[in-house]
Amino acid sequence: MGMVKLFAVISLGDRAGSSIPSIYSVWEEQAWNPPMLEEHFDPDRTILSLVLSSISIADKSDESAIETADAKQKVIRGKVEHMPTKSTIVPGRLSDEDAVLFYKLWMGLLDYVNRKHSIDASLGKIISPKGMDINRLLPIRDRLWESESFIDEYIVAAKKALSADEITILEGWKKPICGKFLVMKHLKKYSVLMTHDSTPLLYGVVGIYSTLDEMIPKERLPVAVSSALIPFKGRIMYDSFFRGGNVSFGSSYKKSFNEAYRSSKAQYGIIESLDDVDEILSKHAADSIRKERIQNEILVDTYGEHEEMSAWHCCLKDNLIFPFEAICEKQMTRSPLNSGEKVTVIGLAKMNDCHGGIAVMIKWQDRKFAVPLEQLRPIDSAVDFGEAIEDWKYWISTGYY
Repeated sequence: MGMVKLFAVISLGDRAGSSIPSIYSVWEEQAWNPPMLEEHFDPDRTILSLVLSSISIADKSDESAIETADAKQKVIRGKVEHMPTKSTIVPGRLSDEDAVLFYKLWMGLLDYVNRKHSIDASLGKIISPKGMDINRLLPIRDRLWESESFIDEYIVAAKKALSADEITILEGWKKPICGKFLVMKHLKKYSVLMTHDSTPLLYGVVGIYSTLDEMIPKERLPVAVSSALIPFKGRIMYDSFFRGGNVSFGSSYKKSFNEAYRSSKAQYGIIESLDDVDEILSKHAADSIRKERIQNEILVDTYGEHEEMSAWHCCLKDNLIFPFEAICEKQMTRSPLNSGEKVTVIGLAKMNDCHGGIAVMIKWQDRKFAVPLEQLRPIDSAVDFGEAIEDWKYWISTGYY
């Protein structure tokens, strides 16, 4: 209330919003840095930042140097150029220097797509996100992600104004991860977004000027959003657009999301860079096909743990040919085998003996007993078991059993 009264006293505030132009006029007359008006959601708030520092005019010609507290930029004939500064790693978000660089490239790219395809001619030249209506930029952004050729075309058109490093950043945006996500956790380095599909992946995502936990409080998690994830200097960020976030989930949904989170983290970890994501995505695609096959062919019409185990027992009995040679891949507390030991598998254990998973009978050191199937890998190349054993190993490794 103190600030409201202060502006009223000097005739710059009437509590109706109509004096905003007056504030901008005063700051312009005093050659101060322009006010910054920002609109935030969740919670809803509008922030007007007034910087009481002057714009230093280096020359009265078309070229001027503008220095702000956030970043150093050079404005030449209306074009913003990034000044060479040492980039620092800031936990949870880009550094101020990198945020300026991101918006320089991002706004330039959106402006190119808008002008080339005449999406919204009334916008004029898109230079800065400040004061922009996000709803007017969304159609441009959505059109951009329809084809990676737009980025190639922009690089060719703006090549003289782009550095080699900037071109590298832009080329990395040609394969964004677009879709629906759940914001699951806020960690120190980043926030974890989980893809909203049957076999989810986890991405460690940083914010731009603000960390994601400043935008979405921890108490509200998980939150469903739509966005596009892109690389930036070895980290993963979002493309400045978050949609959604107003849906609340009940305890049962939260429990299933947390189970999926733990399973995905155990299988794939948290993806922190998109540079090496192709291999993970390839495995993820294969796992999705495997999971669908298991559900539709092996576990179809099963209800509860007992019926699932019976279905697995029947599937393995139909597909495995005994005896066969195998090697122990990992030690387990409920088995005497050590890694690397070879055994002869002579059959499936009886269903009643399969406590905690499918077990097989083996011959080892003149003894016969049951060990977990997932502990073994067949080494008899003459025998083809199809996908039966790998399907079981996948299913139990994901924590579904």
